Amino acid sequence: MIFKELKKMPYVKGQLKKLAKGKYHSLSYEITEFHTGDSVEVCTVYINRYSHSTGYTWDDALEGMKKQIKRREEIS
Repeated sequence: MIFKELKKMPYVKGQLKKLAKGKYHSLSYEITEFHTGDSVEVCTVYINRYSHSTGYTWDDALEGMKKQIKRREEIS
């Protein structure tokens, strides 16, 4: 999965930039390895004034961010 998700980073960066609409934004990919040899990869997106959104894939992280934006717009 690691290389599949890393290959998507340029696409995700573009999608996040569109969602951010000029606001500060960032994305990160974290790999945690445990002493057992198991590992977990986490994709994270962030837009200023929203919380981080994480997922095991970029699609999950972006979908979570879209939901946050939608909820904020419904409240406003």
